[in-house]
Amino acid sequence: MVGVNEVMGKGGTQAIINMAGQHVGKEILRYASDKGTPINSLDDFKSSVVKHGLVGQLDFYQSDHSTFVRVASCKTCPKKVGHYTFDGTACPWGGILSGVLSEILGEQYSCSSKLIPGEECILELKKSKTK
Repeated sequence: MVGVNEVMGKGGTQAIINMAGQHVGKEILRYASDKGTPINSLDDFKSSVVKHGLVGQLDFYQSDHSTFVRVASCKTCPKKVGHYTFDGTACPWGGILSGVLSEILGEQYSCSSKLIPGEECILELKKSKTK
């Protein structure tokens, strides 16, 4: 994530991380299934990422057009965990969650999310508009 920031700068880093993360989310689900522990619900996903130490807590709140996710005690943040300093964000969770939500809920979600960083980060993932 930090390497992408070094190459792309503030303007492109989060967009690249979102696109890559979307595929990572789908791969996490495929990997879990291949290992005999399929992730079939948001609760399953939450349990898995907490169990594997990627986050301390993950909560989902759904509305008609968006899913809000609260990430607490994140173990992947390049700023909080890696202690890197740079302008902008490089959070993998928006993309990862977009891929996961799309697969589990069977609806497309935008791979760009609204991120409110803090001790607990809040992400808003919007359902993609259908034609």
